[in-house]
Amino acid sequence: MTTREFFTGRAIVISAVLVIGLGFFVYNEYISPRPTAPVETPIPETPTEPTGNTQASSFTWKYDMASTLNPDGLPETHVSLEVLYGTDKISKLVYTAPGSCNDRSEKEKDSVPNSTVALCYAAGAGDYLKVVKGPNSYLVMRQEFEEGSPEYNPPVQPYKTVAEFPFAI
Repeated sequence: MTTREFFTGRAIVISAVLVIGLGFFVYNEYISPRPTAPVETPIPETPTEPTGNTQASSFTWKYDMASTLNPDGLPETHVSLEVLYGTDKISKLVYTAPGSCNDRSEKEKDSVPNSTVALCYAAGAGDYLKVVKGPNSYLVMRQEFEEGSPEYNPPVQPYKTVAEFPFAI
């Protein structure tokens, strides 16, 4: 076997492996069907018929596991707010949070009476949800936050409105 035959054989094998690898890459990137993103099924709102001009008396957060996962593969939670108006109540899905949620024991200064602050958290970041009294309705506000460390102090994000509830029904 000459040196030329030796290297020619190796070049053919390496070329074949490269062609197979390139074919595999092209098939995976451009030809094979892509999995579709899971379709989020919203929790239906449960409005009740108003019986009069009743003021809101309590605000209760409800947390239900979603059937979807966030882009990182973590489970999501549907966050609904149930507002009680006398004997009537309105429940509305206000946010779908990555991870899990619960009520905080601390209250915000501007939160409405008979309400709590919801805390949703997953993988070093999360959200606070609170109810405040706006000029024309109750506003559900959301603030994003990040976990800090000795080397990193994340900026404080502003609250943003995500839902509204009437003062009375």
